[in-house]
Order: sequence, then structure tokens, then C-alpha cells
Amino acid sequence: MAYLALYRQHRPKKLDEIVEQSHIVRALSNAITEQRLSHSYLFAGPRGTGKTSVARILARSLNCEQGPTLQPCGVCASCKSIDQGTSMDVREIDAASNRNIDDIRNIRQNMQYMAESRYKIYIIDEVHMLNDYAFNAFLKTLEEPPPNTLFILATTEAHKIPLTILSRCQRYDFRRISTKGIMSQIQKISKQESLEISAEALKTISGRAEGCMRDALSLLDQCLSFAGNHIELDDVLAVLGSVDQKTLICSIEAMIYGDIPKLLQLLDLIEAEGKDLVQFLRDLLLQLKEWLTEKPPIDTLLPEQIVELLQVLSTTEWEMKQSTQPRLSLELAMFRAGDQYRAGDRLSVLESKIRALEALSKISNSTEDPSPVDQGNPKQAVMSVEVKSPEVRKPEQVEQVVPISKESDPAKEEEKSAKPLRNDEIRMETWDQILMQVFREKISAHAILKQGKVYRRNGNTLEVLFQNDFHKKIMEKEDNKQAIERALKHHLGEVTRFVPLLPRDIQVLSSAEPLQTQEDWLIQAAIQWAGKDKVEIASPQPKENQNQKG
Repeated sequence: MAYLALYRQHRPKKLDEIVEQSHIVRALSNAITEQRLSHSYLFAGPRGTGKTSVARILARSLNCEQGPTLQPCGVCASCKSIDQGTSMDVREIDAASNRNIDDIRNIRQNMQYMAESRYKIYIIDEVHMLNDYAFNAFLKTLEEPPPNTLFILATTEAHKIPLTILSRCQRYDFRRISTKGIMSQIQKISKQESLEISAEALKTISGRAEGCMRDALSLLDQCLSFAGNHIELDDVLAVLGSVDQKTLICSIEAMIYGDIPKLLQLLDLIEAEGKDLVQFLRDLLLQLKEWLTEKPPIDTLLPEQIVELLQVLSTTEWEMKQSTQPRLSLELAMFRAGDQYRAGDRLSVLESKIRALEALSKISNSTEDPSPVDQGNPKQAVMSVEVKSPEVRKPEQVEQVVPISKESDPAKEEEKSAKPLRNDEIRMETWDQILMQVFREKISAHAILKQGKVYRRNGNTLEVLFQNDFHKKIMEKEDNKQAIERALKHHLGEVTRFVPLLPRDIQVLSSAEPLQTQEDWLIQAAIQWAGKDKVEIASPQPKENQNQKG
């Protein structure tokens, strides 16, 4: 006897053997038991989910000599002829090759003859391929068929079927089979066929089937031809044309860390082994998707960064298929994804540099004398500030918070508590709460605001740094600013103005010097020319004293 493919050998023979379509099995079982059969059924769903198998089982259950029954015998003449496809009363028609009005006329003529079995059943596969004329000719027949005539229509694209046909059928939607369900069925078949398959190979086959049992069994059959009765992961990868997980991890590391020579070398190796780059991209996306629910082996890779990588790479397959240089499209997409990943690190570095420059600016713009420190109390503050000559002091651009010891004056404590929070306190303790309130008020403003970084709090103004003009323009809209300022007032306890900035704005602000009076300018010039120790600042004398001296 000629060899039959696994999916044909192990096609279900009874309704209770159907995998993960319990809602359909239950409905049809009740219809058979209670004799409440419709004259037309529509089975819709993805490929390889059991539509044709259920149609054949339903035909066997109705025309079995012991039926109608849920357990067809499989040995009577009717059951055997249906299994072999030779039954005169159960006809399977492929609508892709019999799609014209003449084919529908042949069905109508055949319906006139008396059935040898209990029912005359027509299974029309891929019914959406019929043309408009055939559908129109089929309407009356489908609506009022002769007694004991049953139509079972199967399709993968139900949206292409006219509504006039849909309204005349009982529709059942088949679902994709889960990976767990496919694994269980393959294990069952492996025991029957005396096969040995590793857990990794079983998981790979089941996942690559994408919910299609027929694809899974076809892939298993192909692996059997390649590796024999003992199947390992390497055998499955060789049949699929996929790379191993180690190569995928190395490629992702080279991509996110900007190691372009290593990435190009890996792509050369993949092509040298005869692997398809489109399949490599699919494996790469699948690996990143799995890391969203599992801990990735790359510790620095966060879930939000994985999502950004997926967004960049998800459209690359279409670009590769349209391009005359698919490898170049893949390389450019991986370079873009790596740059976007590293952009977050560059922003953190820029933020730390800005904070360091702020600290240096505060030190250089203020004159500080150390105050006596209580050696017995290590928790006491280190220093306090006393300004010698207020006339020379430049106005501070950023409000400073000076630590105060526990033994200081209560009035100073009240003054400290009234001062605004520091930048790090806003960012670490309060910023997440501000973002959450903005999210509740206006989601679109929150989506852009969370991309920004708190730059500084300047009096009653909070400055937030953004990386591009688009984000800044969105934040400058009046409704967005009002929502953010309401959140700032609620969490900071005072009215605070929100100001979005760009990196170039920071350079302008840092280079700007406060305006000085003529007197301040003269004092500063004297200090720079003669030195601070040799300049004595005298308070201005009253005009009366000047007149007396004159």
C-alpha cells in the first residue's frame, strides 16, 4: 500500500477526536442526537483546524448503517466509501476549480436522483471562490433543498461570501489550535508511530505551526524523512532553515550594542549556510516576543526596550520582499533598532552631565564659609552659607536648598520646609505620581510627557527636557499644559508653570548671564584686575556728608 502522509493517516474519525473545537463538537453532537439537523452548514476558520474533517465525520455519522450516531462504525459499506472518497451520496467539491454556474447546475441535476444512503450530502470546500453567477444560481437550491439533502460549506475567508448565502446557513467558527494542544496531539501520534522526539524539537514544531494541526503534522513528517525515528532540535532547525538560539542572541547583542562588524559577520555566516534571511528575521521577532514574558539572557534589555525593537523590525519583512537588495533592508533595520535602543542610554548620560554642570555652576557662583561642626553629632549638616558682600553677589538662576542641622533655629526649619523640592526628589518620589494623574486626565499628553526628563525646578517653574521638536510642540499646546500644571499643583503643593525644553535651549540658558548694574560691573572688573584681597568695597556716603566735605 502506498505511504500516506501523517495528517491523512491520523485524520479524526469521530467527533470526540477533534482537537480543541469543543463548542462545535457539542453543538453538532446535540443536533445528531436530537435530530435537529439544519439543511446547510458553514464551517469557517483558519486552515488546518478541522473543517473538512468535521464535515466528513458528520457525513459518516448520518449515513452509517447504525446511525444516525455519534460513534460511526467505520466498517459498513457507507463508512468505507466515505473514507475512500467513492461514495455516491457524499460528494466533495473543490470550489476553487469548480466555481462557475455550470458546476452549480450539475449539482442541481444530481440532487434529483434518489440517495442510496440516508442523506445526500454535498461538501463544498473553499466556497468563497465561487463567482457571482454561481452564488446567485446557488441561492434557491440552498434555501429549499430536496428532503434528506445536506450542504456543508467550508471556507477560510467567510467575509468574501455574500450575505444572502450566510443568512441561509448555520455558521460555526473554528479556532486556531493552541501550541499546547498541538504538542499533546504530536506526542500521542509519536507513541503510535514509535517515534522519539525531544522536548525542544516538539516545542519548535508546535510553535512554528501557528495553530494549524495539518502544518504541524506535515512538518513532523518532513523531519521523519530527514532524521528518521529520532528527532532533535538541530534536525527541526535544519528542515525549517532557521538558526539556533545562540546565533539569535549574538545577533541581538551585536544589534543593541552597535557592534556592526560582528553583526555583518553573523549575517554572512547565515547566508553561507543557505539560510533564508526572511526566516531569520521571523525567528528574531519571535525570540524578542518570547522575551516579553520570559526573562531575557541580556540583563540590560528591558520590556519597553524590547517593544521598541519589535516596532522597528516588524515592518522589515515587507520591505525585504519589495526590495531588490533584501539583505541591505535587513541591515539598515537592525542598525535603526540598535540606535533607538542606545538613544535611551545617551539621554541618561546627557542628564547626568547636566546635573554635574548645575552643581559646578552653583559652587562657582556662591561664596561659602564653613560653619563650626559638632564632631560628636555626625548627622549634623556640613556647612552653612554666609555672604560677605551682598552688593557683589549675582542673582542665582536656580533656587538652592541648603541642608540645615537638626539643632538649627526653628524659623529656619519652617523656611526650609516652604522651599520647593529638589530635582532628584521630584524625579524619584513625585514624578511618577504626576505622570499617573496626567494619564488619568489626558492619555495623549501622558504618552509624550513620559518621554521627557526633569531638567530642573527654577522657582515656580518646572523645566522638562525633550529630544525633538515634535514632542516640545505637543507639550506647548494649552490643553496639555493645563493638565500637567494641575497635576504639578496637586503634588507639589503650589502653582508651578510647566516649560518644555530641547537640548539646544539648555545651551542657551547655561550661556546666558544675568543682567548687572553699572556698579556691579565695576566691582567685578576691579576684582578681576587687582584681585579679591586688594579690593575694598565701601558703602555709599550720604549726600550731606559729601556736601560738608566739599
